[in-house]
Amino acid sequence: MLMKDEVVEAFQMTGRGDKFGYAKAFVEYAMRDKVLGEAFSAYIQSLNSASFVD
Repeated sequence: MLMKDEVVEAFQMTGRGDKFGYAKAFVEYAMRDKVLGEAFSAYIQSLNSASFVD
């Protein structure tokens, strides 16, 4: 079992369960993370100027 070998992190999400809701929850979780938060937030902000939709 994984929990016997490694630390397992969990995050309780609420919502309808659609893809957009999952993506928002994942981004928020990563931005609040003590290790990843600062770098991930900077990455997300850098995407603000990029265009991904035609």
